Amino acid sequence: MKLLLKAAVIALLTTCVIVSCTKKTTVIPYIQYRADSTAFITNGITNFNMIPVSQDTQIFFGIKAYKGSVDDVLTKFYINVAYDDSSVYHQLFTEDIQNYKDTFKKIYSIYTRKRNGKERYNFVVENKEGGKNSLTLTLDVYNP
Repeated sequence: MKLLLKAAVIALLTTCVIVSCTKKTTVIPYIQYRADSTAFITNGITNFNMIPVSQDTQIFFGIKAYKGSVDDVLTKFYINVAYDDSSVYHQLFTEDIQNYKDTFKKIYSIYTRKRNGKERYNFVVENKEGGKNSLTLTLDVYNP
């Protein structure tokens, strides 16, 4: 799991597009994730979801952005999930990553750390206007 997550982060950083991570050998019943941008948005944006995961489940990591008032979501991770051989993806957010493929000009990681069983990835995203946003993705793996 740790290697798959690191591979996903490396691919995300090098391609700045959707990254796929396929579970082939280990059955992990649930992954809980948290997408948080509290460093730049005072009221914070936190999403908790429990995703059932099977051997053939594909998880796609990505970043997308919104522009608008201060009440809008500025930056957010999203995760797509495909079950088994299904071509139907369960997307947790409504818009496709392709709509935002030109939003960012640079994505790079500040640090990766593991604490209390959590894999945490912190990114700085530089947008077209030169501004920067900090994103943290925390993945908690449960084996009930």
